[in-house]
Amino acid sequence: MRRTRPGTVFVATTVIVVSAVAAVVLTAAQAPAPVYKPAERLCVLCDFGVKIEDPSLPQNMGLMVDGQDGYVYGTSSSGGKNGVFVNQGTIFRFSTATGKVDVLYAFDMLDHGFNPMSGLMRAKDRSFYGTTYQGGRFHFLVNGKDTLGFGVGVLFRFNADPTFTPGGQIVPELVHVFRNGNMIGLKQTQCKDLPVKHCFFTPQQRLNAAAGYPMSVPVQAVDGQLYGVASKGLNYATGILYRVQPSSDGMGITALCVGGQMFSADDEPTDQQLVDRCMFRGDRGSTPVSLTAHPSLPELYGTTTGVTTEAPNGTVFKATLDGRVTVVKNFTDRRDGAQPFGVIVASDGKLYGTTRAGGALDTGNAAGNGVVYRISPLPTSGFIAASAFEVIRRLNGISDGGGPVSQLVEVPMGTGTFLFGTASAGGQARGVVFRVQTGASPPPPNPVPPTYDVVYTFPSAWQVAGSSPWGPLITWVDPKTQQHVLFGTTRGGGTTNYGALFRLAGLDLPLVQQPTAPMLLKPTAWTKTQSKSFPVAGQTQPLLIIVTTDIDGDQILADGTAANNEQGKRGIKIDAANCRNPHIIQFISRDKFDVVRKEWVAGTYYMQDTKYQQNVSYPFSFGDQEGDRRWHVDAAKGPPYAFYDENYGAFHTVTPTQVSILDAPNFGDSGRPGVALNYIQGAPERWRAVFRDFVICNCKPLVEVRWTRESGATFHPDTKMWQHEYPVYTDISINAATDSALDWINRQLQPDASGKQYPLLLP
Repeated sequence: MRRTRPGTVFVATTVIVVSAVAAVVLTAAQAPAPVYKPAERLCVLCDFGVKIEDPSLPQNMGLMVDGQDGYVYGTSSSGGKNGVFVNQGTIFRFSTATGKVDVLYAFDMLDHGFNPMSGLMRAKDRSFYGTTYQGGRFHFLVNGKDTLGFGVGVLFRFNADPTFTPGGQIVPELVHVFRNGNMIGLKQTQCKDLPVKHCFFTPQQRLNAAAGYPMSVPVQAVDGQLYGVASKGLNYATGILYRVQPSSDGMGITALCVGGQMFSADDEPTDQQLVDRCMFRGDRGSTPVSLTAHPSLPELYGTTTGVTTEAPNGTVFKATLDGRVTVVKNFTDRRDGAQPFGVIVASDGKLYGTTRAGGALDTGNAAGNGVVYRISPLPTSGFIAASAFEVIRRLNGISDGGGPVSQLVEVPMGTGTFLFGTASAGGQARGVVFRVQTGASPPPPNPVPPTYDVVYTFPSAWQVAGSSPWGPLITWVDPKTQQHVLFGTTRGGGTTNYGALFRLAGLDLPLVQQPTAPMLLKPTAWTKTQSKSFPVAGQTQPLLIIVTTDIDGDQILADGTAANNEQGKRGIKIDAANCRNPHIIQFISRDKFDVVRKEWVAGTYYMQDTKYQQNVSYPFSFGDQEGDRRWHVDAAKGPPYAFYDENYGAFHTVTPTQVSILDAPNFGDSGRPGVALNYIQGAPERWRAVFRDFVICNCKPLVEVRWTRESGATFHPDTKMWQHEYPVYTDISINAATDSALDWINRQLQPDASGKQYPLLLP
């Protein structure tokens, strides 16, 4: 495969223009043929941080949620402008139809806190809930005057406003301000009659006020109540489990005692006693960072990442709805993983999760790059058999990715049930998207382990698709195509390096292997070359299109020899450079014309693909008008997919910013085996193939290249025979794609004469 050095074409500094013609040729050993994975088509919907008002630097946990109103909602830990306050974080939404992002609220650092790391959840009453990791203020009276105390994070809620207009702001409602043990302004509600009357805070009051620094959103359990975790308490590296239930002293949560029965109101435990019994510590772990609710049982599951002597690498825990916590998995052995950041209950009833570190593949890497694991069956008590915990994959930190910090999302598809997740590092050092197929494992003694595949590797050109995907993905079903789509965010990269919002489609497409050797293009006759550039919003360099005809393409084999490939003979090459997430889709319409009778000839183009044992036939068009033409995707090995560049058989190369294809449609003139065009030797027939190539950059058709390859017939008086001419290229044009290009593409991707259903491109 031929590759060029990707240029940094999307930032204002250090601009390198990528040449679409001059390329670096790599040997087979240098450039192994990549496998195009099912979700290889990614586009960036929004670059964060372009303006100071924009969202930027979305964090883990960073949960996004489908509002079921045509929008997906989320938070960013930075960005936004609220009066004099900037970069305190935002609540944003984006349209699933257009990808347009609106900032609904910019945090003010004061009453509503700042640094919202959690993302959002949507309750059954359609309200949205989220937390900030810092800030917030609570009011209390001192000598009759309203006084402010400063908190360490808030729990907020809001309702989606269908009348919201960009530039406006919603105002989140404060549900609770986390105090981290600050009791100022609270009334001591319990008293004892001693020699001197003594009033004090109850243990429940103290536990409610102890919670601080929440990293995740609350979840809704089967009882309809909301539950959450705060990562710290009383400034200890401990943590609190709470129910979103107002308490009698005006606080918006009721903390639950995770270690057993709550102290009575008359008790006066020390801080350490309160921590030991009611907070996360010891073998329960510390610093709870995530929580998930069982979909049908009154149970909660979560993870801790803090370090204690008894739980040095974090835990997975289970909690009853009254708050009793038991440890499901204690990661005492780092080979099983360390720092579990998220866990889910999948449809097969098993727990699946990832760890950020641990799982070293060898003793030379004690830290490890993280693991994907599952636990089955779920224990009914604190005890879990060693066989119930299984490492699905120990990530190698390179091709597998590394450092996964987001929870998984389940996507049911026709080919099976998959869990998709992100790894913040690895790949090309920018992170990956991966999937695990759970499937139905046969019973012992021969169970089939889940499979692990990387479906997208964020390229080293971080401007193209973002860098470091920390937050979890969200699945969405496109109503037009009924295809599953994933949305996600990256913490860095994009044109600003403040992160990006991306969409990943084509999840259930099969694997496609590129040719096993790189390609060297050898120009023979540069009879026609056209080039044109097009400005692209957000790019410092224009999109460059170069079309060259009558060139040969030879395949360079692993032993260094050249194997002539007929498809590359006297072909047409289309190059697109400075194209973000590049992609080309090609359509063809074939005609046959009788030059004696001067009329169109009905018929069928028929090709027998001997390599793949497939027969493909397409009807001819019946006229020269645009509306008369019958278009189909130009691909022999089927079904062809709009998500892949051109088709399997044609030479093509792809980098993060450039795509090239080389094609030479046949007319039966070379006696190629396996090709039958119903061409009658000596017949006075003119063959014509008209092409429309759409250059798609970042999921948008930006340029249309039209061209025709035509083969005529010449009468020879001496033999009194018509002779088929060698085909030539005509009518080449390069123009900006019209606004209706996407609709036109989608219409052509409906079932054609071959009966194949092609997946649509998304808007």
